[in-house]
Amino acid sequence: MPYCVKCGVELDTKLKACPLCKTPVYMPDETDENANKPYPERIQKEHPRYVNLVPSKAFVYLMTFILIIPLIVCLMIDLRKNGTITWSFYPVTSIILVWILMAYPALMKRYSFLKVLTIDIYSLVLFLISLDAYSGNFLSWSVYPVASLLLVWVYFLLGFLFGKRHPFFLAFIAYISTGLYLYLIEQATGSLWFFDLALPLLTLLLALTLLTFILSRFKFFGGIALVGLFSVP
Repeated sequence: MPYCVKCGVELDTKLKACPLCKTPVYMPDETDENANKPYPERIQKEHPRYVNLVPSKAFVYLMTFILIIPLIVCLMIDLRKNGTITWSFYPVTSIILVWILMAYPALMKRYSFLKVLTIDIYSLVLFLISLDAYSGNFLSWSVYPVASLLLVWVYFLLGFLFGKRHPFFLAFIAYISTGLYLYLIEQATGSLWFFDLALPLLTLLLALTLLTFILSRFKFFGGIALVGLFSVP
C-alpha cells in the first residue's frame, strides 16, 4: 500500500492524489526506470578508422638521406670510369622518381587526390620520355605508356570536375579523348584500323551510353528495367 509523502496517510492504490492534502500519489514500483534519469544513456559510436598513407616529414627526411647515398655512389663510379654520365642515368632518374612520388605529399600543406594523381602521372610521363630520349630514340616506345597514362588522367579529371552533374558532356569528352588515344596508337604502329574498326565501335558505345542516360531519366526505365532492356537478345 502506498503512503502520502506529505501527511503519511495510507492510500488506496487506485488514488491519484491524497484525499487530505491533495498531494500526488508517488508509487516507486510503477514508475518508469528512466524517469529519474536526467539524461539518456550515451552510446559510444564506433567511427571507422582511416589510415593515413602520407608519410611524415621525418620519414621523408630519413628516406632522402638514404636515397642520396646510392645516387651519389652511382654518379661517382660512372664519372670515374667513363668520364661522363652513361649507365648511371637510369638508376639516378629512378631514384629521383621514387623520391618525388614519396616526398611531395608530405611536403605539401594542402593536397587532394586529383593533385596527387596529377603529379604522379606527369612525373611518370617525364621519366618515361627521358628514358626513351636518352636511349637514342625520342618518343618511340614511350608513346604507348605515356598516352595510356594521359588518358587515365583525363578520365579521372573528367570524373572529378563533372561527375554526375553533366553526364552528356562527360560522355562526349571521354569519346573524343579515347578516339585521339586510339588514333595515336594507330599512327605509332603504322597500321590502318582506326577508321574501319575503332571509330565505329567507339561511336556505337557513345550512342548506347547517351541512350542509357536518356532512358534513365524516366521512372519506367529505372533500375533493373533498364538493365533488362539492353539484355534482351
